[in-house]
Amino acid sequence: MEITVDSGDISAAEVDAVVVNLFEGVNSPGGATGAVDRILGGVITNLIDVGETKGKLGEMTLIHTLGRMPTGRVLVVGLGPAETFDTDAVRSISAQAARYLRARNVRTAATIAH
Repeated sequence: MEITVDSGDISAAEVDAVVVNLFEGVNSPGGATGAVDRILGGVITNLIDVGETKGKLGEMTLIHTLGRMPTGRVLVVGLGPAETFDTDAVRSISAQAARYLRARNVRTAATIAH
């Protein structure tokens, strides 16, 4: 596995998939997730509204960007409740997301650091 650290706009990343996150109970995503949501026309907010994405720990929601971003796919990863989020959760969720993407033939991905 090759890991590189870079600085830039996650929504402009030219990779197979972008990984963003969502804490449980959030109704309006902010930060990188909010930026991606705006580019995608509010699709993440809509998925929250209809209950398909809840931010539960380890929940994975794959969204196809349909040409709205350089990447073809966005993976929204549930972080669980903010008050219980810690480094162990980061390790576990990162591994789950990597396995999820690998199973879908994703070779390159970008995410933000927590």
